[in-house]
Amino acid sequence: MWSRSDPPSAAVVTNRSGVVRGILVASSSIGESRGIPVVGIQNTYCECGIRVRIMISELERNPNRLYATCVKYPKCNYYVWLTPRRVGDREPGNQETNNSKQAPIDNVDFAMFEASVAKIESMLGWIKMCVAFVMFIVFILLFEM
Repeated sequence: MWSRSDPPSAAVVTNRSGVVRGILVASSSIGESRGIPVVGIQNTYCECGIRVRIMISELERNPNRLYATCVKYPKCNYYVWLTPRRVGDREPGNQETNNSKQAPIDNVDFAMFEASVAKIESMLGWIKMCVAFVMFIVFILLFEM
């Protein structure tokens, strides 16, 4: 997704109705952004003034973790990890990133539920497209006979 990160600056995360959900911490890096979009957390902006998109990491290093990135990535290198405020005595996530500053989320269960739903919806979208393509090919082949 991105290279090793530096500790970042802060921003506020709100939901659709403008209620504050937590705080984001931003950092820049070079690399590729790979993940699934999450639609539940909105109205958060990066330093360039554009609304960020919330994604789910699909990499082995940090699987199923929420992060925010600028829509202009990689031109704008803004991104942040989204992590819960407290889970037992330690922060969740990869060992390499546990000591870095990360973004707290107040309602972890709801955010993870939204992330899971978005991931499933994304998978279903691809399945629907594949089924439609196969049906189109079958339809074409039937008319050629």
